[in-house]
Amino acid sequence: MYLDYLIKFYHQPEVMKKTEEKISNMSGIDPYFTKILLDNYSQPALYLDVDLKYIKTPSLIVKLTCHIIILALYLYNFNINGNLLLSSLNMQPKNLHDILKEVGCSFPNETSEQVGQRKIKNLKDFMVELKAPLRLNYLEGNKFSRK
Repeated sequence: MYLDYLIKFYHQPEVMKKTEEKISNMSGIDPYFTKILLDNYSQPALYLDVDLKYIKTPSLIVKLTCHIIILALYLYNFNINGNLLLSSLNMQPKNLHDILKEVGCSFPNETSEQVGQRKIKNLKDFMVELKAPLRLNYLEGNKFSRK
């Protein structure tokens, strides 16, 4: 459910001229989670325009995208079809590929063709996996967990 809320919030416009309650009602996100998402993935607008409430900056959008990817990988046992992410996020394949590489993902069935000096990635039906999963100590009950 939280992953669904993250994706719904991802599809909200970068500039939101609505109150917290209106964002919650129009997007179908629970009001409790709307507040959390606004606090973590947007910033309050500091302009004189009284209608302007929240802004999703490019860096916060990348942060949100990374969190969506990591949660999806965790839910699917660190192995997911990348086309699911492409269709859910409506991103350009190259942009998604770059973010997946930043997260530390590998692409076991990826093929590439050499065209001049540039590699063009064939992202049709690509699988994404994370071989060295992120350590989520607070979920594993480790004595070093953060509380």
